[in-house]
Parts: sequence; C-alpha cells; structure tokens
Amino acid sequence: MTPSTSITPQVQALFQLLVQRSERSDFLFASPVPTHALTREAKVCMSRFLVFGAGRRQHQALVALLAGAGNQDVLASDFILQFVERLSRRRDDSFPDLVAYPGLDLNTRENRTEVALHALDVDWLDRADPLTTALMADFQHFVYDGFVTVRSNAGVVHPTVQFLGLPEKLARSFDSQGWFHWSLLFEKRLPENGPLSLGPLLPRRAFELRLHLPLVLSDPDFEASLAALQTILYRFAAHASEAYGI
Repeated sequence: MTPSTSITPQVQALFQLLVQRSERSDFLFASPVPTHALTREAKVCMSRFLVFGAGRRQHQALVALLAGAGNQDVLASDFILQFVERLSRRRDDSFPDLVAYPGLDLNTRENRTEVALHALDVDWLDRADPLTTALMADFQHFVYDGFVTVRSNAGVVHPTVQFLGLPEKLARSFDSQGWFHWSLLFEKRLPENGPLSLGPLLPRRAFELRLHLPLVLSDPDFEASLAALQTILYRFAAHASEAYGI
C-alpha cells in the first residue's frame, strides 16, 4: 500500500461497494453525519458507516473509528474502509458496535468522493468549523466508550498503537503476544487534541487508541494490521463490562 494525497479509483470503488452493501444489510448502515451548520455552498456530506452486532444490547460497547490527521490522509481512510469491509461480511455479536468515519465526503448528485476536512491533531474545543461541530454533536449523541484514530506518519517504521486514558483493568488484558510487529504504548494522560479534548462534553469517560501507520505498507502487513486491530477490539469487547460496568 503506497501513500497518496488524492482518492484513488480503488478507494472510491470500495466506498461505493460499502454503500451498496449497506442498502441490503441488516447490520451495516451508511448515513451522513448531520451537518445542519454547513452552508449550501460548502457541498460537503461527511459519511459514516455503522456496524452493529446481531443482538444489539442496550449496554453494548460502542467504539468510534476515525481517519486522518488532516484532509489528505488517504491511507488512513483506505484502512478504515477495508476494516469496515471485513466486518460487513458477516454479523458478529462478540464484536463491539462500531461507527466508522473514514474522512470521506460522498456527493451522490455529482458522483464524486472527496476527503472531508476534519483534523485529529487539534484541540476540538478551539475549533469553530462546521465539520468539527457536527462531529462533536455526533459523539455526544452516540455515547462512545472509546475512539480509534488512524493516521499515517512518515516517522513510523512499524505500526504503533498508543492507548490513552485506558482503565488499568482493561490495560492488563493486553499482553505482548499476538500483535504481529506492532508496538503497544500505554499512557494514562488524556490528550489535549483529538476527540478526548472534548473532555466534560463527552457523555462518558472514554479512551483513545491511536494507530500510527507507516506511509508505505506491504499488502501482507496491511492485512496483518487489519487483523491486529480486529483482535484488539475483540479483547476490548470481552473486558469492557468489567472495566466500564457496561
């Protein structure tokens, strides 16, 4: 997988495939993020994909998956679309419910896919742009237990994971085995940027998992990284009730 700063035909085709699959699925749904504050001239419709387990429970763990440290992180967007595609093949009630924001804008009337303009490396409370405001409202509506943010980074050799604000009980459930060549870092601090910068505005105390990807990933490493993230979220779902009381 090589870096790109523009949407490739393959990424656009995968996006359209998921939209079409959602139209006949009973557990994969595609919808726009409500953006009432946007002007008509903005012509932006930020997409999201919702993947729900077979037996949606009232207190099921819920995770948000977001792409991009800016508006040109196409590798991160592609990674999230590929991840959603894996989950959309069959229902799995042991997996946490997930809402994915691939950072893409679908304008069906003009049949184009573009990168939306939301950033992960800024203090969201200091941002007044309509897209960030729309995401803030969405996060308050869904009440997430955790956020997974994906970004590509020129300084990363192997995929690296930072856990921020993860409860100690949950952190102990992760060992050093089974993560391929990933590096796992645990930090108790809460970040001053990204979704956790919303702090008291979030309905529930949440953690953030930051996945840093190299700019260039071989196809086997790309697939291994998808599988590793899936394993991490399985582990989270299995231990979330003990750590969060949900």
